[in-house]
Amino acid sequence: MMIYYFIVAMFEIAVKSAAVMKKTSLIISSICVLALAACGPGRTEQAEIAKKEAEEAKAAQAPVELPPSITSSTNYRCRGGAVAYVDYFGENVAAQIRLDDKNSLPVRVEPAEDAPEDPMVSADGTVKLVGTGSEVSLTWPEKGTMVCKG
Repeated sequence: MMIYYFIVAMFEIAVKSAAVMKKTSLIISSICVLALAACGPGRTEQAEIAKKEAEEAKAAQAPVELPPSITSSTNYRCRGGAVAYVDYFGENVAAQIRLDDKNSLPVRVEPAEDAPEDPMVSADGTVKLVGTGSEVSLTWPEKGTMVCKG
């Protein structure tokens, strides 16, 4: 019988302490919510100054000029069995050439700035592309000058 009274007493203590814990945690969480609600998205003078400086810096930047996009891609069969893959950019502003392997590293050719009518030449001058239509002349270091048809 003594054990029964002990278990009942422990149960009553546990129920009372749980009720106290619920009240305490409810009060603490209410205080936290109230404290967070008091913090608004206030603006400070430093934030306004920083925002204004960022807008002025953005306005002072020059507009960005995008590189020309690929306008056409042509495969050419050249004499000697070589295949040239040529990607033309813009209105024949530049071209990228890959020889024999489409996944190889392309060589970029561009016309000279002082004479845009001249053939397109690579930066090191070893690769040259003349023409843009169905027939071009391609100069490649290992293969020499080849006439290619698309």
